[in-house]
Amino acid sequence: MIMRICCLLVLAIQAIPLFNATANDVVAYNGVPGSGRTQIYAHRAGRGLMPEQTLPAYVAALRLGVDYVDMDIGMTKDGVLVITHDLTLHPDLTRDQNGQWITDRIPINRLTLSELRNYDVGRLKPGTQYASYFPYQRSVDLTPIPTLKEVVQFVKKIAGDKVGFQIEIKTIPPNRN
Repeated sequence: MIMRICCLLVLAIQAIPLFNATANDVVAYNGVPGSGRTQIYAHRAGRGLMPEQTLPAYVAALRLGVDYVDMDIGMTKDGVLVITHDLTLHPDLTRDQNGQWITDRIPINRLTLSELRNYDVGRLKPGTQYASYFPYQRSVDLTPIPTLKEVVQFVKKIAGDKVGFQIEIKTIPPNRN
């Protein structure tokens, strides 16, 4: 019951329009690693609240006052670094340009950035086990996978040096590519 109330409280905070964030929306940074103060990380940019590792998720994480934003990066066919935990488009997270859920995993390194932008990762597929893990995640339709450059520029614009980055590089073993 307490968890449900906490989740509802966090969701209420998210009712603020997402894309009008300014530096004033960021809670003041209160320390550095090793300072004895607990540091708050937004794992996958707070995937329990917003579509994971998307710009709306980073907006929400900054508004919550995190110290670090977490992201995983992969690379497109044309060499652009993008923010993605999976190195494939996940059928439980991805719709095509017609709004239909994809049925097979599509390797991101086989798509150009332009091709990748045709996919929407702003909603969990209803009724899936994956969706059941995040019952309070807010959907944001028409959300593409962002580039590393877009996220870093956005976080720096809003938070300056008040928020750090936790970046994990994802790679495919040579025999699976």
